[in-house]
Order: sequence, then C-alpha cells, then structure tokens
Amino acid sequence: MIDWHRKAQVPHPNLLWRGFAISRRNSFLLNYVIIRYQNLGDFSMSFYRYSVLVLILFLAACSGASGSPTATLVPTLESPPPVEPPPPVEPTADALGEQPPEVTPEGPPITPTIPAPADELAAASSDAIFIAQPGSLSEVVSPVLVTGQADPAFEQNLVIQVVGENGEMLAFRPASIQADLGQRGPFEAQVDFSVDRDQPGRISAFNVDARDGSLVHLSSVDVTLLAAGDPVIQLPQVVTEVIEIRSPEFQSDVSGGVLVLEGFSEYFFEANLSVVLCADGSDSDVPHPVCGTANNVFLETFTTIDSPDIGQSGSFQVEIEYSVDGPKIARVVVYATSPRDGGLLHVSSTLVTLLP
Repeated sequence: MIDWHRKAQVPHPNLLWRGFAISRRNSFLLNYVIIRYQNLGDFSMSFYRYSVLVLILFLAACSGASGSPTATLVPTLESPPPVEPPPPVEPTADALGEQPPEVTPEGPPITPTIPAPADELAAASSDAIFIAQPGSLSEVVSPVLVTGQADPAFEQNLVIQVVGENGEMLAFRPASIQADLGQRGPFEAQVDFSVDRDQPGRISAFNVDARDGSLVHLSSVDVTLLAAGDPVIQLPQVVTEVIEIRSPEFQSDVSGGVLVLEGFSEYFFEANLSVVLCADGSDSDVPHPVCGTANNVFLETFTTIDSPDIGQSGSFQVEIEYSVDGPKIARVVVYATSPRDGGLLHVSSTLVTLLP
C-alpha cells in the first residue's frame, strides 16, 4: 500500500541550475518552475505534483537540446601560389678559377690610315707634288704620316715640314721619292712634332733647285695640330695642279725684253698671286722664302686670278719686262701665301733662258 503522505525527495538545487544553462530561450519557463518550487514550502506535496515537476524539467531539457547547434569557426588557410624555382646557374669561368675569354669587337680595328680612294687620287693627280695624306682640314697627332706622289726631283729628294699657328717651324725632315731617277713616284714619311695645345698648322712638301737653292715646287695642306687625341684624316679635295703655268714652257727661250706669263689657278685670298724671277746672284746670308737667298731675286711682281666669283678658280696673265746683257737662266715662280701667317701655300715654277 502506498503511503501518499511520505515526504517527497526534492532534487538538489544544482540540477535546476543545470537545466537553466541548457537553453537561454527557455529561461522564462525555468523561472516559472523555480518560482513554483520555492512556493511549495510543504515537503509533503503529493506524488502527482512531483511528477508534473519532473515532466516539465524533462521537456525543458529536451527543448534545449533540440536548439540549433552553434557553428564552429574553422580557419581556412589559402595555399600560397606555387613558386617556380630559379633556373640552374651554370658555373662561370671565374667560379672555376679560369679567365673568361676576351670579347673581341666586331669588325676590323679602326686605324688612322689613308683611305683607299686617296691612293687612287694620288696616282691620277697631275700636281707636281701631291699630298694624299693628310688631306686639307684633317686633324693630326704626332707622329703624322705624310704620303703622296711627286715628279722627279734632284736625287729624288723632298723635304717635309710642319709649321704651327704663327708660322714657327715645328718639324723638318727629308723624304725620298720611291722611283728610279727621272721618274714620278710615291713618297711617305713619319713626322714627329710637339704642341702643348690644339692649334691650326700646315704640312708642306717641297723640293729645291740644287743650283741656287730656289724652290722648284711646294704643296701644302692646312690642318689642325692636336696635342693629344685621335686623328681625323680627310681626303684631298683637289687632285689637279693648283697653280698651272702654261706659258712660258719649261726650258724655253724668252727674248725681246718681255716675258708673258700665263696660267690657271685655284682661288686664293683676294685672288692674288705673287711672281718672282730667281736668277744666279752673288752669295748672300739673307734668306728668301722662294729664291733661297735675297741676292737670287732678279724680278718681283704680282698677278690676279681672273675668277668668275669669289672662291672659284680662274686664269691669270701678266707681262714682265726684263733687261739682260746676255743669256741668263732664270726660274719663273708663281706662288700664293696665307693671310693668317704669311707662309707659303703653293709654289709652281718653270725654268727659262732670258735673252736680250
């Protein structure tokens, strides 16, 4: 027989708080249960009431367990893009203890030599002394290579000289025509000079009359003399005779007291040309740039180039009166000088016999 008056066993209060923690969404229902539990007061409540309390707690627990589960955040790590390994490095010559091969620049080495066309120009030139290298307006350093072609000279000897900005002599050396006696041929010479700064200069090649030391022919090129650096060689601009004497002819006789001089010339400053007759004279210590010595000067005059315009070549003509008691060998010289330093630019001559 059931004793309905037995004291009911009341659950420990911690059980109620555990139920409360199951689900916050049922907090109102749990509060209601707790309030009812506190109001029981009488521990001799009936089995019926106790059963209802247990049922409510069970439903609350089930309701809390059926709630939506809380999502767990799992960090997602993105894989870095694959890194390609660097290409394998081949061991260099230095790493192996060897010297790397020398790199040779493509193409032939640049050397300050005469261009090939200049040789052809020299062979075709009609100038009595033709300077093929260096050409006019070249820039040269020491030593300078001077080459060209020349008519036969006494013992095939020429003289090469270099003058500076103010006409001072910087170099003077002989050169030989590489041909049999009496034949035209090539010449060349390495000429040393010294300048302390870049400056205008002139290179000349000439030969002299062994009889009286007068100039037979002189050709020159105006250049820039470099104290240092690389040369710049230009080609010749004129290959024909610069000052051509057409009359009188070589070794002709002139009589009647008048010598008619005719010719053709490239243009020179103010179209002026100087003329001098060099003849045997007494010894003198006074030098003359054309006739050798001052006593060798027989006559001096000038002529003008009949040029169509400034800078253009043209003809020239002059009549020279003379007086001799008997035959006299004379060299008729036509030459041009530089307005910068008064030096000789070009000299041409012919040999005649003057008769009364």
